[in-house]
Amino acid sequence: MKNEIKNTAHSKYRCQYHIVFAPKYRRKVIYKELRADIGQIIRKLCEEKKVEILEAQACPDHIHMLVSIPPY
Repeated sequence: MKNEIKNTAHSKYRCQYHIVFAPKYRRKVIYKELRADIGQIIRKLCEEKKVEILEAQACPDHIHMLVSIPPY
């Protein structure tokens, strides 16, 4: 859920971050052959770090993500 208040043992939180990944030269290759590979890598990294992806969009030259990260 996008506006859900979550809780840990000692706190309640709703920490959401808007992250934009942009390559150095912003070549328009994300929609081509790299889109599926980048998506798998980002999902795997978020799963390992216990980050929940709320929204994600791959534009031709960058990637937008809205993520929820628990406070540590």
